[in-house]
Amino acid sequence: MKVQLKRDSKKEKNNDARMIEYIFNIQTGQIVSEWNAYDKHMHNGKIDSNPADYTDKELYQIANTESFNYGVPKGKYELSAEYDSTHNALDINHPQDPALRDAATNKYVSERDVDDKKKSGNYVNIVGAGGEKDVEAWNKIPDREKPKKYKGYVKWVKNNKRDNQFAGFYEYVKGEKK
Repeated sequence: MKVQLKRDSKKEKNNDARMIEYIFNIQTGQIVSEWNAYDKHMHNGKIDSNPADYTDKELYQIANTESFNYGVPKGKYELSAEYDSTHNALDINHPQDPALRDAATNKYVSERDVDDKKKSGNYVNIVGAGGEKDVEAWNKIPDREKPKKYKGYVKWVKNNKRDNQFAGFYEYVKGEKK
């Protein structure tokens, strides 16, 4: 589960949000961070840079870590030319990663978003407008059923993208019960 700092401006054309992303394991509530892995591999104040010395769980945390930058997320809002691609420049096409993070991100390639303009993928946020209700609805699903339920949710979002893209998992489950 990814949590982003929201915009709070009511102005139609100004998005004052910034890309501060915390990544949580939705089942445990623990933060996913590359620093959890680095902390275990610190020697004399330096990080061990050999990917072979890290477990799969640690490499996963390095690949799917939190992000803090001043990029402006576009979302559904128009941005002036000076801000239009700041999120991509700082969070996606940022300066070259160290070899360790590069190895981790090559092993754990992220899924494209459902609404990706280049090639639609199968990633959609579980938590949307429903907030805590979305988390509660997801946590009620038995672990063995979650992959199938997630596929159904992705299909639901793709079929109803305009209306349900940010509705969240609770709305999907609620609609299934009707």
